[in-house]
Amino acid sequence: MTTYNKFTRGSEWRIWDLHIHTPGTKKNDQFAGATLDEKWQNYVASINNSTEEISVIGITDYFSIENYFKFKYLVANEEITKSFDLIIPNLELRVLPVTGSSTPINLHCLFNPSIDSEIESRFLAKLQFNNSVSNYSATKSELVRFGRDHTHNQELDEPTAYKKGVEQFVVSLDALSSIFKNDPTLRENTIVVVSNRSTDGVTGAIKHEDFL
Repeated sequence: MTTYNKFTRGSEWRIWDLHIHTPGTKKNDQFAGATLDEKWQNYVASINNSTEEISVIGITDYFSIENYFKFKYLVANEEITKSFDLIIPNLELRVLPVTGSSTPINLHCLFNPSIDSEIESRFLAKLQFNNSVSNYSATKSELVRFGRDHTHNQELDEPTAYKKGVEQFVVSLDALSSIFKNDPTLRENTIVVVSNRSTDGVTGAIKHEDFL
C-alpha cells in the first residue's frame, strides 16, 4: 500500500518562533558587535551553532521588512546553514489607543511569504500618520521625511532620520482596519496578533475581546 503521509509517527511537535528580531532592527538594537556587519556575522554564527531546530520563523521589525529579505538571502546563499520550513515576514506596529502607561498598543502583522514583494505597496504605503503638520506613510522615504520634520532638522542623516520616524509613527486602529477592509486578498493573507500585556497591550486600554 502506498504511503502518502510523510509523517508516519503520528502527531509531532515543531518549534515555531514568530518574533525574531535581527541586527539593524529599527528599535533597541542590542546585538553584539562594533559595526552592523560584525553584528550580522555574530548573529549568523549564533544561529548556525544553535542546537535548536526551529521549523517556522518570523523575522520581525518595526514598519520594515528589509531585514526579512536579508535573512532570506542569507539562507538562500547558505550563509545561514540552518534550514526552515517557512520564513515569515512580521511587521511590528504601534497602534492607538495608548494604555494606562501612555504606551501605544503593540501589534504584529504576519504576512503570507507568497506576497512579501507586495507588502511595501499594498500595506506600508497605505498606512497613514498625521502629526497635524503633514501626512506620512510608513514607507522608508516617508519615515525619513517624518524623522527630519519631527526633529526640525532637514540635514539629519538618513539612518538617524529613519529611526526617528519609526519611533514616532503610530497607527490608528481605523486606519489599519481600512487597509484590510479595502484589500480582501491582503486580509486573507495576514494574521494580526495583539499584545495582551497591561503595559503595551490591549488590557491596558480596553478588554481584549472588545478591541478585536
